[in-house]
Amino acid sequence: MNSKIRTTHLERRAVVYLRQSTPNQTELHRESTDRQYALAESALSLGWDKSQISVFDSDLGKSGQTTTGREDFHRLMAAVGLGEVGAVLALEASRFSRSQADWHKLLDICALTDTLVIDHDGIYDPNDFNDRVILGFKGTWSHTELHGMRLRLQGAKLNKAKKGALHNRGMS
Repeated sequence: MNSKIRTTHLERRAVVYLRQSTPNQTELHRESTDRQYALAESALSLGWDKSQISVFDSDLGKSGQTTTGREDFHRLMAAVGLGEVGAVLALEASRFSRSQADWHKLLDICALTDTLVIDHDGIYDPNDFNDRVILGFKGTWSHTELHGMRLRLQGAKLNKAKKGALHNRGMS
């Protein structure tokens, strides 16, 4: 067992949170979905009893840019806030949210309720300064990636428009 995982964490649920951005990704990229489901086995190996592991997967196929329509993200926030959760697991911490505000709200609630954050890179205690810095960086990096993607997509559209090759769907 990892030294960050204490009995107080194991007495509460471990929640595995699954998310992929589009329904197309869930169909075409099954390996990612399978790896996310396998996190329940990781929770088992870290010491949680099978009866204490919950899998939240109704946000598969939903963007992380907003919490709108992400029922499981709201369920996760509520369960963490009520102190029912000892750890939240995701394949990548950025799976929780691509929104800086939502990401930091989750981290703040995890810190207040002594809830660990676990991803493929490690186990993080949001109350530990160094862990919080790493988690903050992960959230910022995720936000930065989105910004870069938007810029590349916009640049591609502008380039097509300059060449007269941009077609706007829905317009005659």
